Amino acid sequence: MVGMPCPAGVVLHIPISEMMKTASGSPMDGFRQTIPEVTVRDVHGRTYRRIRLRQHTTVGRAEDNDLFFPDSLLSRHHAEFQRREDGCYVLDRESANGTYVNDIRVHDEQVLHEGDTITVGGIALEFHETALPDGAGEGPGDGVVKAEVVPEMTLRTKDAIDVTNLIGEDRLLGVLCQATNTLVVHHPLPDLFDKILEAILHAIPAERAAIMLLEGQPPVPTLKAARSRFGPDVVRVSQGIAKRALDDRVAFLLPDVFEDPGLRDRDSVRTDPIRSVMCAPLWSTSNRDGPGRVLGLVYLDTQSDVPPLTYRDLQILTVLANVTAGKIESARLLEEDLHRRRLEEDMRLAGQIQCHLLPRRAPEIAGYRVDGATEPCLMVGGDYFDFEHDDQHLHMVLADVSGKGIGAAMLMVALQAAVRAHWRDGSLPEATARINQTFHKTVPPDKYATFFVGRLDLLTGALTYVNAGQNRPLLIQPDGKWQSLAVGGTVLGAFAETNYQQGTAVLEPGACLLAFSDGISDSWPDADEADRQLVALAQSRRHVTAAALSADIFRAVDQANGLKASDDRTLLVIQRLANGSS
Repeated sequence: MVGMPCPAGVVLHIPISEMMKTASGSPMDGFRQTIPEVTVRDVHGRTYRRIRLRQHTTVGRAEDNDLFFPDSLLSRHHAEFQRREDGCYVLDRESANGTYVNDIRVHDEQVLHEGDTITVGGIALEFHETALPDGAGEGPGDGVVKAEVVPEMTLRTKDAIDVTNLIGEDRLLGVLCQATNTLVVHHPLPDLFDKILEAILHAIPAERAAIMLLEGQPPVPTLKAARSRFGPDVVRVSQGIAKRALDDRVAFLLPDVFEDPGLRDRDSVRTDPIRSVMCAPLWSTSNRDGPGRVLGLVYLDTQSDVPPLTYRDLQILTVLANVTAGKIESARLLEEDLHRRRLEEDMRLAGQIQCHLLPRRAPEIAGYRVDGATEPCLMVGGDYFDFEHDDQHLHMVLADVSGKGIGAAMLMVALQAAVRAHWRDGSLPEATARINQTFHKTVPPDKYATFFVGRLDLLTGALTYVNAGQNRPLLIQPDGKWQSLAVGGTVLGAFAETNYQQGTAVLEPGACLLAFSDGISDSWPDADEADRQLVALAQSRRHVTAAALSADIFRAVDQANGLKASDDRTLLVIQRLANGSS
């Protein structure tokens, strides 16, 4: 096989043995009256080269074809010409963008007639059956394929969807460049769709256009915008046409829909007087969507009384579809970024508000050191602590609303309101029952809160408490003995009517009380290990302030986790000073 020199853009491979064959396909065994040839034309329709077809002539982008073109619209092995006894045929070899004869797609094979135009990728080939005089033939003395060459012309076959290569080809493509430039400025998606349709109808002589995007689960094509050349319009896109564009994932042209057996009997086609239809998929270019994802499609049609759309129009639509997909993705990403920034600002503001709802500083009480701290894993959280004291008692609360983020933070506010309304009502079991009733009215059925509430007699150190499903607080006495505070009942919000029990304990001088949420205790393998670690830390740091011990515990939790917190962390530290301490 040898390559024949020719101007840039096309290379011909013709075997030497083929040059010695007659038109019938075997060397010197007789002559036919005609021989099939194709004429390659440039983008202006001028003759570039006439090529005589062999028994089998392959066309494609790969260099092992008999006729190959560096055109990205071509598949590697796109089509094949076959000479048979009953004529010459063109066969599509399952190409991505299709083989067309006179602008009608070939789905299997098509017999060719004099003057037929075969379109493959961005290449137009015109078929001829050249008459041979009696006794004439292709003999071994010819040495070359007979061809008609037009001096110094370039076949522009490079990527037909590259805007920079389309500019300047003709006035229509100049308009196309202007249309794409109008899409440079960012527009919100509804405005962007209108701009895109306006640009498409300005560049292509279609009468109506529409954009459909895949939405929902499973994704279905959804009409987002439609208009006619004269303004907004109701465009009915045939489900069969949309399905073909999305399933085959190729741009296609139907010059006459009534010649397509799969569409002409559809109600949407019979009731709408359309003649030509074009569709192009909108390909995602974002890596996050993975390779080969289609966002939707662009649809165009013309009415029955106007000239049909052409293959050149399809090339232009392919360009605009690519530009459109990029602009849709850019607009989506920008809107997502703006939404994310607004959400972050809202979260930041919510975090500030939540901080103001919690105690700003620990109360200063003679004979005691008190500290409370919380670290939400997000900007806001569902953990809650509170203090209130008078001359006789210190009231304390630690709670953890199920969930995280804004939802949990809103429920935390509802819980705080219920606590502040009732935590002085009668005994602690009575107060807790009323808090539960109020909270139950505001909490969704699948939400609840774990809760610990205590009243500390400041004179005697006597502590009464209710533990409603919260981690068991630890009371460490000065002699090293410790106990967990578990008496109480079920979580808040799960049931409207719940009874609670009251537990009691005493903070001896030098004792320390630790109350904490599961964001603290879950830092260790199990609850028993968490208790041992926290008790050991409290005993080793018994002489430091409550605030210093709180900071030490948070550092120990960070070291135990080794990762960013996955849950809110809240801690209360109550120290009763030893006699004579300050």
